[in-house]
Amino acid sequence: APMRGPGRAAVIGAAGLVGSALARQLLDDGWEVTAIVRDARSAAQFPDALNGARLATLPDALDGETLAAVLRECRPQVVISCVGVLSGSGARVARAYGDANCTAVSVALDACVRSDVGRAVVLGSGFEYAPANHPLDEKDPIGPTTLYGATKVAGTAVARYFRSAAGLDVSLARPFSLYGPRARTTGFVPYAITSALSGRPIEMSAGTQQRDYLYVGDLADGLVRLAGHEGPMPETLNFAGPAEHSLLDLAVLAVELAGSTAEIRPGVRAENAGDRPIFLGDSRLAAEVLDWRPTH
Repeated sequence: APMRGPGRAAVIGAAGLVGSALARQLLDDGWEVTAIVRDARSAAQFPDALNGARLATLPDALDGETLAAVLRECRPQVVISCVGVLSGSGARVARAYGDANCTAVSVALDACVRSDVGRAVVLGSGFEYAPANHPLDEKDPIGPTTLYGATKVAGTAVARYFRSAAGLDVSLARPFSLYGPRARTTGFVPYAITSALSGRPIEMSAGTQQRDYLYVGDLADGLVRLAGHEGPMPETLNFAGPAEHSLLDLAVLAVELAGSTAEIRPGVRAENAGDRPIFLGDSRLAAEVLDWRPTH
């Protein structure tokens, strides 16, 4: 249905980095929000983000019956799926990626169709694209270099099926390098900040890797604009930050801002498998369609 927000939205995974920022932005913009979380405890960690939302629990993101029942009850005009996965280690990772990035998307979109929700937004990833030395736009070739990226591509295929065959107005939002409050400390930005604050050395591989960090609040603003977009939503939209930084620059800035004596050690860690020396996104389409620009 053509809409122009604010309206009623349901956010799946509302206690995560993106989901919590998104729920807060929707609420601040006057939307009625149902925050779907794993359990009450995960929601209680972020009362500031979810204050004003109606809470619903979904202990298992792959439980389509419970999700459809929640959606039938709160009748959202748009569902935004922000189900994420902890990057773990060992043999469990493959299943965790498949569950969160593909199966959960399939379950969420099927639940939308079953409960007559006409519009959905799915969180994809810039890691779906093949590596390139230029900012990637929506027409660049798909070619993930990690299992995470590959399972995100699988989720995209599922979303395209629902768009073309099931008549669901579904859009894929592909963020690039995200940072912000409530991030898991495994990412480079929180790692650099926590190390700087505690005076521990900041270790990295080359440190020359180029990224365009995007503040999660800016992504949330883009997702709210997308959710309330008038007329059919664009199939895919990239969201990237406004400037290029190397990891080394970022570490130096973290140490400086923390007034820290932490030592910075580039070159002491092996590169992560599938890491890219250049990982940048082109957000011109989001600027054009949504009048969106990152402000941080």
